[in-house]
Amino acid sequence: MRTANSGPPAGRPAGASQDGLVDAQAKSRGRFVAWSVLVLTGGWVTFIWTYRFLPMHDYPMWIYAGRVCSQLIRKQAAPCYRIIPWPVPNALFVGVTGLLDLLLAPETSGKIYLSFSVVLFALGSYRLIGSITTRRDSPLFLLPLFYVFHRNVWMGEIGFAFSLGILFVALAHVLTPRDRLRAKDLWLIAGFSLLIFFSHAISYFCWLIFLTLLAVFDSPRFPRSKALLAVSPSLLLMALYLLHREHSGARSAVSWFSVDLRSKLAFFSIFSPLHFFEPFYWSDPEPLKLFATVFNLSVVTVVLTLVALWVWSLAGHTHSFVFPNGSARALAVAPLVFFLVFLVAPFQAATGIQDINQRFVLPAFILMLASLAANRPRRLPEGARRALTLVVAAAATIVLAFQYFYVGRIAHKLQGVYDVISQAHLSSDFRDVAENELEHSERLAPPGPSGPRLLPMHEALGYFAQYLRLDQQTCIPIFSKTALSELRSPIVPC
Repeated sequence: MRTANSGPPAGRPAGASQDGLVDAQAKSRGRFVAWSVLVLTGGWVTFIWTYRFLPMHDYPMWIYAGRVCSQLIRKQAAPCYRIIPWPVPNALFVGVTGLLDLLLAPETSGKIYLSFSVVLFALGSYRLIGSITTRRDSPLFLLPLFYVFHRNVWMGEIGFAFSLGILFVALAHVLTPRDRLRAKDLWLIAGFSLLIFFSHAISYFCWLIFLTLLAVFDSPRFPRSKALLAVSPSLLLMALYLLHREHSGARSAVSWFSVDLRSKLAFFSIFSPLHFFEPFYWSDPEPLKLFATVFNLSVVTVVLTLVALWVWSLAGHTHSFVFPNGSARALAVAPLVFFLVFLVAPFQAATGIQDINQRFVLPAFILMLASLAANRPRRLPEGARRALTLVVAAAATIVLAFQYFYVGRIAHKLQGVYDVISQAHLSSDFRDVAENELEHSERLAPPGPSGPRLLPMHEALGYFAQYLRLDQQTCIPIFSKTALSELRSPIVPC
């Protein structure tokens, strides 16, 4: 007689039930990862709308530029402003917020754009990491959530943040497995190229580099001549921009090669998820500083470990070059190219923009995660995979909680600073003082220590007083205190 516990049914492989259990666990973990991405992304969007002022360095300058753009559209702008008559990369923020300002307040328009940047970064990176793998249960999918508010966001470079999300979506599209790119795909490549061009120049260069790698490694699926035709409109716009670049305020080169040590140590700042803000940083309790330091160093250690694993996996396939297809080869090589650009490309000398190379690091990291997800080692037991997923999800939740409980407190302080300065600005007794602070608002922040720091810090008050100009018809140089100057905005003083 056969009992209920006498083994698997006849004719069914003995390991089938175990394989089914593993598949069910993988699907359950994949659903947990997907829901974690959605919930945490919603938390970051809610964070944007919870506070009026966020401690972003030159973000108020971007908002002001959008307001001037809307005034130009209405023909109500001060006579000192004009729109540059040639294509300018990175102009999308000013154009979009300028149109939104026709109906909404400038601060609202900026937050709408910032919200889209967050959603595109989180969901675009999730799609990119899973572009050439059928598995969605890896904790690698959660790691980009550490950097939704990355270093460039706190510096106020919203155009670059938005461009990264578009770049990730575009890369995921060209990597999606199919026999050959269709005519529809080529039209989408042309559209992505134009959108990325007008979002940010660095992301556009990343896009061109990756398309070149696809043309080299996956030519049967990626028709080179048709792809070049699709990219041609954006290339023409870039050529027109470069012809006029010398008239757009570019600074002279500050060095021949941007390989100085301090620039390369920006790697640690980029991959530290918890950011502090001057001048409020110095009054923070020591336990918080210690926790943030340990957390940041732990995450950077994990990132460096993943880089080592990726290099090891790449080296392991060097002789036979065994990858599923040409797209997987391009995906494996692209992070290496981007990291090399970060280390040795002389972009600082060519543009006069400090630390410009570090903007290639985050795209390299996300592409590296996609490569690891497609070729990940499968030796970990099920319990270890579940534990790793929970640990990464908990760490991402800590980053989000830090936003609310630390950065949120800074945002409340900024509201108080704004109230005091705005009252002084409206008072004739304090008008001179207020105007001086508007012109030299960085004096509100104490000087920080020179050299690299373990904790990435930013000036919360660097351009904060610029909010006071949103309701005024003033004539000031837009982005006059940033390295990119007019290169980042289609609006310049005459």
